[in-house]
Amino acid sequence: MIEHQIIDDALPSEQFEQLTTIIKSLNYGYVPWVSSLNDGDDYANWYFVDHLYNHDTPLSSYYNKVINIIDKYIPDLHSLVRIKANFFPWTHEVYEHSKHVDYDFTVKGALISINTCNGYTRLDSDTTVDSIANRMLIFDSSKPHNSTTTSNAKGRFNLNINYL
Repeated sequence: MIEHQIIDDALPSEQFEQLTTIIKSLNYGYVPWVSSLNDGDDYANWYFVDHLYNHDTPLSSYYNKVINIIDKYIPDLHSLVRIKANFFPWTHEVYEHSKHVDYDFTVKGALISINTCNGYTRLDSDTTVDSIANRMLIFDSSKPHNSTTTSNAKGRFNLNINYL
């Protein structure tokens, strides 16, 4: 598998606007830690998530709308593992979360940035990929990586797709 791939303007404008509207209107749930329970109670170590799909099961009424928008734009998508939307709230300065892996088996990740902000994703190679609206990052999400908050937008929104 390639180390990572960045695709700017990953979706056509109309589809990206539809996706943005959906992602910003989901019913997010609070998660009290981002990557590990052991990260402590730091004020920035929490986020909101909405699971749309997990292990052969649609979990949201928005699943069909989202998959119909994104499926043809995800390179080499053969089998979905999970789709979730993430919302990292604004913090006074950018806070980098601890590294984590999405799964303990080889799986691809496609991370679509919904908004532009000063947040980013740090990969195992120590490469940082900025959050730019309609940018898709393809990477091996079974390798350590981490997310961040943002300090120049109300929040950082992205769609995380894990697939084989």
